[in-house]
Amino acid sequence: MEGISNEACSLAGHWGLGKFEALGWHVIWVKNGNTGYDEIRAAIKEAKALKDKPTLIKVTTTIGYGSPNKANSYSVNGSALGAKKVDATRKNLGWPYEPFHVPEDV
Repeated sequence: MEGISNEACSLAGHWGLGKFEALGWHVIWVKNGNTGYDEIRAAIKEAKALKDKPTLIKVTTTIGYGSPNKANSYSVNGSALGAKKVDATRKNLGWPYEPFHVPEDV
């Protein structure tokens, strides 16, 4: 039934109904999903506290965030960056760790 619900949401958006707001959901919008970690945590806390209706957390991000050559470009989607662009992105983000390493505190 995924297709039907997606089409209903699309139609609600087309008619300017606010999609999930129009369905009675509590919607939280985190406008800076690239680095707004405190805002994301606050949205999750707010969502968990609300018990009388479903919550949707909408997080706005920049596609390819951090990549100096691919950020905000559709071309980053669906293909590997390649070693040089990965190195440039890691340097741009100040990520000192080896590739595929996630620090324990993360």
